[in-house]
Amino acid sequence: DVFINELDRRGLPYIFGARRGLYAKPVIMDAIAYFKLLDNYHESVSLWRILNLPVYDFTAEELADFNQAAKKKAWSLYEVISRAEALKFSNATLKKIQPLLALIAKHTALAREKAVSEIFLGFMNDSGYLKYLAGPPAGQAGRTERENLEAMSQLNQFLKRLRDFETASADKSVKGFLTELNL
Repeated sequence: DVFINELDRRGLPYIFGARRGLYAKPVIMDAIAYFKLLDNYHESVSLWRILNLPVYDFTAEELADFNQAAKKKAWSLYEVISRAEALKFSNATLKKIQPLLALIAKHTALAREKAVSEIFLGFMNDSGYLKYLAGPPAGQAGRTERENLEAMSQLNQFLKRLRDFETASADKSVKGFLTELNL
């Protein structure tokens, strides 16, 4: 931490390559939240994290409306977005929800038969999140090129971790990985 702080202070570029703390990085927390969501649709905390991804572009008002509806109906966030049409959300909001619901359904089916690394790569590509992170930071609120490079490095480390898990484990599934992660 001392070295990282000093490199930051001096404006020197670096890539932090240690695995310790990898799971605390925001981009990795996003991927893990998606895995948890695939394992349990009613994991509202995980869905909240996914809804806040910049690739889905939900406004603060839309997110507040989702939470309000969930609280009012005593539903999970997933139940709210899956019943968004009946709850009379705007057409613009519905257009943002549909691709997310389709992605969750697709990856849930794949998670039953594919390895966790394949699901991870599918999520990163199919959601547009990888393209967002690899793209120019100019159009990204508050992101710098260095932050994008660090996120890409962290994703590579996480993918290596997933592949190490698959090599060492008989159960290569999302559920198996989450079980190991919880241990």
